[in-house]
Formats: sequence, C-alpha cells, structure tokens
Amino acid sequence: MSEKATFSQGFHVQKLINDQNPTVDELQALIESGVIACYFEAKRLGKPTDSNAMRKAFGLEPFLAVYKVVVDYYNLSLAQMIEAGKYYWVNDDITAEHFPVKGESKQVEITLLHFDRYISSDEAVKEIDKMGYRPATLPELLALGASQPELQRQFPIVALGSVWQDRGGDRSVPGLWDDGSKRNLCLHWFDRDWHPDDRFAIVRK
Repeated sequence: MSEKATFSQGFHVQKLINDQNPTVDELQALIESGVIACYFEAKRLGKPTDSNAMRKAFGLEPFLAVYKVVVDYYNLSLAQMIEAGKYYWVNDDITAEHFPVKGESKQVEITLLHFDRYISSDEAVKEIDKMGYRPATLPELLALGASQPELQRQFPIVALGSVWQDRGGDRSVPGLWDDGSKRNLCLHWFDRDWHPDDRFAIVRK
C-alpha cells in the first residue's frame, strides 16, 4: 500500500497556492474545473500523468525544452566562447581563471528545466539529479547562448554546474539575462532562491 501524503508535502501544496495569491473565486473555479479530480482519476486507473502534456492542454510552454549545441573545447578559449555569443555586457569575473575550460569537443543536448516555483540552488541541484540530469557548465551555457541568442530575451537561463567562490566565500554561477533591450552574461549568487520564471540549463548524465 502506498504511503499517505506527508505534512511537508501538504505544506508544499499550500505554499504553491499561496505563491500564486489566488482569490476565493479562483480557487473555487479550480475545484469546479475538475482538473484535480482528473489527476486522481488518472492515477487510480494507472494512467501516466505527463506534466508537459497538461501544460500544453492549458496553452502553456513545457517545463522541459531541448536544444542541441556543439561545445568546442578544442578550438575555442573561454574568451572566444563568450565573444561568439555577442553579448552587450559580460561580468568581469567570468574569466578562464575563475572558470577553467577543459574537455573534449562534443555535441550535447541542453535541456531547459522550468520548476515554475521559487527554489533554492541546492534544492534545484537535488531535483535535477533525481531526474537523471546534471546542471550545465559555463561552456555549455555559452554554446547555447551563441546558437540560440534570442532565448534569454524570453527568460533568464542559469548554469548551476559552474560555481565560482570569491575571496569572501560568496559563491556565484553564470547566467544569460536580458535587461529589456540588451543580452548580458551575468553572475548570480548561488545562495539564493530562484524565481519561478528562471530556467535551469541541464544535461542528461
């Protein structure tokens, strides 16, 4: 027999609802829509519940989007990888000294993961690992930025697989960001909660 839902799981459901700040009428409409009932009915019948399919039915983009890129470690230095992205602004601390580049040139599939909720870096890494993926590295992020330059205009993209710790002990990770008109290559604090709109670049193990 399956275990009953835990208190922490119930609290998480409540947090998801609170984060959206719905009205009483909106919550009532959700209940009356039958969406929740359909989920448990599908579970009872042993039907798979595909979150991406559900989002598509609601006219929303999927949690996962996949892009094939070539990471050229052999021919390109980190500076050249950055230059290929044609960014308007690049954080001065994104250097080969802070983020050493090494590896074999290869094609990889970068998947953009969308949690659709506030989440810490540590929790995101754990969830990514459970899925059989790993966080993308800076070179992989740069390959994505160069091949898909308009993506970061839609949403911020972060690579948790490359972490730099400064002299003060603060940890930072690279991200692709748009300020409304210009594409930037930034550093973000690792010890933070990420916004529901943020995307995590990940690669299958």
